[in-house]
Amino acid sequence: SDLALVVAERLLVAASRPTMVDGQTVQVSASIGIVYYALPSVPTTPEALMRCADQAMYLAKQAGRNQIRVFVP
Repeated sequence: SDLALVVAERLLVAASRPTMVDGQTVQVSASIGIVYYALPSVPTTPEALMRCADQAMYLAKQAGRNQIRVFVP
């Protein structure tokens, strides 16, 4: 399986674990967007890569909690 997806899934699991803050249990969720710079149709400037990852993250947020989306040009 793809290393980026494995790491992202582990991050989601870690982020979703309940933790104590000031005596209260809190639980958060995350949305992760991934872009692969090696694809020929993906721009390679840092700014463009961030925009692509942001688009993927927005799609993850739209899909609900604890989601991962990969940018597809």
